[in-house]
Amino acid sequence: MQKYFEHNILEIGELKHFHEPRIFNENYSQIPACIILNGRIHIFYADRLDTNKSFIKYKIICLRSFKNIMEPKTFYCPERIGFFDTDGAMPSQIYQTKSEYFLTYNGWNRLTGTPPYLNSSGRIKINLNKLNEFEFIFAEQNPFLARGPDNPSSAVTPWIEKSTKNQMVYWIRTEKWTLVSGYYEPLYYIASGFIDKNGRCVMRCERIIEPFYSDEVFSRPSIVAIGDKTIMAFCSRSIRDFRDGANSYKINFAIKNRIDRHGWRRIPVKFNANLDWCNLQTSYPCLFSDGEKIYLAFNGNGFGKTGFGIIDVDKRGLLALLHSPQLH
Repeated sequence: MQKYFEHNILEIGELKHFHEPRIFNENYSQIPACIILNGRIHIFYADRLDTNKSFIKYKIICLRSFKNIMEPKTFYCPERIGFFDTDGAMPSQIYQTKSEYFLTYNGWNRLTGTPPYLNSSGRIKINLNKLNEFEFIFAEQNPFLARGPDNPSSAVTPWIEKSTKNQMVYWIRTEKWTLVSGYYEPLYYIASGFIDKNGRCVMRCERIIEPFYSDEVFSRPSIVAIGDKTIMAFCSRSIRDFRDGANSYKINFAIKNRIDRHGWRRIPVKFNANLDWCNLQTSYPCLFSDGEKIYLAFNGNGFGKTGFGIIDVDKRGLLALLHSPQLH
């Protein structure tokens, strides 16, 4: 594995820019998707049934105290036989278009042969009612991102960059499946696309972030704008010894100018909070903002079995970190 410059983000700059995560632990709590409205954090995340089928839960916490305002409840448990989400659903991003809200999510199809599963991405239209709670309206029958002529395998964890003219979409594409110790593992990378005038996603399959080593794989890009810059957080790992092992997921960052559709520059920094619940891995980052502060939600050990945490981040501190001369 190629060596490269690496830091623990909590050891760079001033510690006041980062605060100890608030932990939310409810069985599995995978891939938190967050949005702030009226001083509340609305959080969608994936739990699992006894059959190992993932489903989406929803809760509301207070932005100031991080205490529950609304206890967790089931939001979407797919029961559609033969569809792209028959075997499970995990949230990806909640976003607003004019007065409408949507939740993109990952759908699962289990396979009895090889590979063991395939993924597509769906979209749920949701309603914000007078109680400031989101209500399920409908899930589209067709996937938002899926296999096709330009994408022969899985397509998951879409993130829409709303600040761009054409609404860029970043997502995880499976390049190929590789046999590792008798089990097929996917090689993922971050690809891009855009939403056309008809609301459909047009996928492009070129790499957005280059790997540091040949078997590095990526997951869950998320994006936030700071002035004229755009920050991307994502997680990466090897395809070997990654289940809480030495090569498990760690959170990474990239940066670009806001008006530049491409031009992502990867920063050789990895985030590792090194707390008991996330000392083996940090994964599935979600960047979100209230206009003043930036927050980072992420999973810890076991791909979310130990729950998720939220860190509040100072904007100037984060930019200073990513522009530090020692990282270039």
